[in-house]
Amino acid sequence: MFNNSKYSKWYFNIIENAKNRKEIFEYEKHHIVPRSMGGCDSDYNLVKLSFREHFICHLLLTKMCLDRQDEVKMLWALHRLTFSKDYYSSYQYELARKKHIFNMKNNHPSKKETWRDSVSKAVFETWKDNEERRAKTSIKMKERWRNDDGKLRELAIQNLPSPMIGKDNPVVKQIEFYGKYYYGWRELYEGTGVSKHLYNRYYLNGIDPRSRIGANGPISKKKGESV
Repeated sequence: MFNNSKYSKWYFNIIENAKNRKEIFEYEKHHIVPRSMGGCDSDYNLVKLSFREHFICHLLLTKMCLDRQDEVKMLWALHRLTFSKDYYSSYQYELARKKHIFNMKNNHPSKKETWRDSVSKAVFETWKDNEERRAKTSIKMKERWRNDDGKLRELAIQNLPSPMIGKDNPVVKQIEFYGKYYYGWRELYEGTGVSKHLYNRYYLNGIDPRSRIGANGPISKKKGESV
């Protein structure tokens, strides 16, 4: 459970001194063997520590564990202890944050090989056989697209940079189609039924793309037939 390092010696020295202390007015109860490591709530496993002693003991516990999983538990315990209070020194804050960040980088669930598959499976199950949710999401996305398109068109008319595209990029492509201008490919498609592909493939080459709306496959110039 615990190693024989200097940290373990310091830890149990603090515990022993606290147990032999006659009285203490401001204290926090501490589990000598943490509950997450099998410790109980009996009196012999509890000790009254000062706030500073309590923090130091939890800091030492992160360096005492033989088992890696126990070390991870103690790193979380240190983080919770530090940020569950309204009072802590800048040193405590910095130290606890560094240890927490290190712990998250090395022990986050995403580090496990099976994590991505489990998340993907969970997401799939929430959508599986849920037609009502699909319909609601579809309506919501269409409304969002219409709202975004409206904002983009206003910016284009005012010739202002768009935060959705980037200040260094064109605001919205103004597309000319038989003398009329459309702001963006979506507006062209909704107004004419002509997609970006049909526009670039046919209109820009002098062919009316409207004859190709709904057609399957390209025109074969070699065989001279339309599929």
